[in-house]
Amino acid sequence: MQSGPGGRPRWVLAIHGGAGVINTRDPEWVATTKAGLETALDAGIEVLEAGGSALDAVTAAVVALEEDPRFNAGRGSVLTLKGLHELEASVMTSDQRCGAAALLTNVRNPVLAARAVMERTPHILLAGPAAEALAAEAGLERVADNAWFTTEARRAQWEQHLAGEKAFGRGDDIVQRAGGGGSGGSGSSGGGGSGSSSSGGAAAAAAPDHAQTVGAVALDASGRLAAATSTGGRCAKLDGRIGDTPIIGAGNWADARVALSGTGIGEAFLRRAACHDVAARVAYGGAALGEAVAAVVHGEFRPGDGGFIGVGADGCVAMDFNSEGMSRAAADANGRREVAIFKD
Repeated sequence: MQSGPGGRPRWVLAIHGGAGVINTRDPEWVATTKAGLETALDAGIEVLEAGGSALDAVTAAVVALEEDPRFNAGRGSVLTLKGLHELEASVMTSDQRCGAAALLTNVRNPVLAARAVMERTPHILLAGPAAEALAAEAGLERVADNAWFTTEARRAQWEQHLAGEKAFGRGDDIVQRAGGGGSGGSGSSGGGGSGSSSSGGAAAAAAPDHAQTVGAVALDASGRLAAATSTGGRCAKLDGRIGDTPIIGAGNWADARVALSGTGIGEAFLRRAACHDVAARVAYGGAALGEAVAAVVHGEFRPGDGGFIGVGADGCVAMDFNSEGMSRAAADANGRREVAIFKD
């Protein structure tokens, strides 16, 4: 046992790889998705075991997920309606420091851009060219071509969405609102797409509506909490759309009591300031973290809206959702380690 004050675990970490419609239990897809979660979990654990901060741990875990093309963040993100990538992320700590970045098109790891906003500016959210200029100033790695983020699986998913809209008679209107045709100049495989694994293709083909937003929450040995969330958004979203992920209180939250990361239908989280709703139930209503998460997921959300991961200052972990699945993992200093996708 490695206990902190009050008998809580010395450190705790939880991560997610997204909630949504998952139309497969293909063993290969399940195994490779869990492997990606394990890698990200280990990245965060390494920081916490060395005595690092909760912020550094959630950053490391999310960077690992952004680097994995199976998840909808960083490389492997979904495409906008025009066939481009517009990425977003946020970070927050228990002392209410926070930062977010949106409409990123060339920053390899959006979570690092969000952290740069927090650490290098007096602001909370920057978007588009301003956020990218800050990332460049901070020395963050950028990609030469937006198509670097594209994988063959995501390209196929995007084409499937467009075909579905046309089948329902909505295609002409959508393309007109988008301002042009579908290719958006991204190239057929997105440059980096040739490197995507067959498991990534299986994920997109079998689960085209799986949100796959990524996030992490942590408690460190000093009692600090932090949360980080990153996503490419919704497949075939209107260009310029910003979801809940970079909106503090909607898709991401941390305070002295809890740290939360949300995943699912962004508009549902935005309408309810969902992460803050959970935190408020703990702070003002005296609810336990698990009770607060369940109340929002099963009492406020519509079926399929998504879920949360959360860590409390006492070391408790909550991971709940009302969609078909939510890829998730958790570990602590006392030996807990779990990785799951479905309810069972």
